Amino acid sequence: MKISNLALRWKIAVGIIAFMFLVNIGALFAEEASTVQILKSSGDKPELVLSAPDLYIAKNGVVIWLNSVKNEEIQVVFKDGKAAMDVSFSPAFKSFCLDSSSCFVTSFIPYAATSSLQFTKAGTFDYSVSNRTGKYSVKGKIIVRDM
Repeated sequence: MKISNLALRWKIAVGIIAFMFLVNIGALFAEEASTVQILKSSGDKPELVLSAPDLYIAKNGVVIWLNSVKNEEIQVVFKDGKAAMDVSFSPAFKSFCLDSSSCFVTSFIPYAATSSLQFTKAGTFDYSVSNRTGKYSVKGKIIVRDM
């Protein structure tokens, strides 16, 4: 049986929509979503800056990191990887993973792209953001409240 062009396109579209739904299903159960914008200061000594260095969220809240640094890829790193991994869920497909040093990290995030993480338990989680060369770095903290 031969499938028409229109039917094939329809099946592909439904498949893509289903995939996107499954990838982002964690975000549907989020209590809140907060964005941390990563910027680069101007001046004699430029450095990375976080729009919310200490971010308070409710349990099951999602944090979205947005790279706003032109011509730089950045990476978010939780040094205590096991602790961060045990209390979180990555709504985006494989947004975070453990590296060889047992840090919970993103891949390098290009300009205007995001990475996100849902925190399912209360606690305080320190992280850092740096560019690919390591020349620029900044520290942040996620404080998850048990509501």
